[in-house]
Amino acid sequence: MGLALKDWRFTGLPILDGTGVIGDMTFEVSIENMPEFASLFHPRHLECAIERYIYKAYTAYRIPGECRQNWQLKTINGIEWAGYQSVGYAGFRSAEECYESVWHTPITDQHLLTVRFDQVIRKKRTRLAEIYETIIDRVMNSFEIQLSCDAKSQQEYIRQKFPNERLSGTLLPYEFEEYEVDNEYDLIDEIGAQNNFELPHEEVKKLWETEKKRQRQMKNEARARVIESHLRFKLMEKE
Repeated sequence: MGLALKDWRFTGLPILDGTGVIGDMTFEVSIENMPEFASLFHPRHLECAIERYIYKAYTAYRIPGECRQNWQLKTINGIEWAGYQSVGYAGFRSAEECYESVWHTPITDQHLLTVRFDQVIRKKRTRLAEIYETIIDRVMNSFEIQLSCDAKSQQEYIRQKFPNERLSGTLLPYEFEEYEVDNEYDLIDEIGAQNNFELPHEEVKKLWETEKKRQRQMKNEARARVIESHLRFKLMEKE
């Protein structure tokens, strides 16, 4: 469940910047139901749940090695938040730079509150990055969260059971396995070239279908391994 709550559009001088639009930012809030990771009040579970969010949330930027940068922890009005930035494909946004700032905190054993700021910079010579940070700080510092009685009990149970567990102060950017399927037209050309373009069309088509099926299977297997890696805390807790 998610809501886009606010859009900001920033303009410069049309005589210098064409349309005058030099950047924009979107403010979104969502609640993810993640029962596989209960309890999210356990630091290790929360860190793994955040990886799952990055990998599966339809709005998240997910370039391996470019997401979960600048990991940080921040206490806001008595609630601890975990935050980071991820870089997106600026070309898809007709921009010079685009990235997201994301903040997470658990609100029950299995519900994760996520606040996301999608930031687009169309003119890098501006001070937009500083302006964005100022807005984000003001918005985040305005959050006041009151946990339910049940959630407080869940949180206290984890604190007493794992008194020495803490969220990581630093984390490397999130890397994950990714299998790229060949473009179908490129694949046909490659099969033809491998056979000196001498095979009949029907034979090329059969080889193409076989290879396409193999690559899709490889992609699905890679995805399954990544999904499974998010639950590694279960193996660690069995040891």
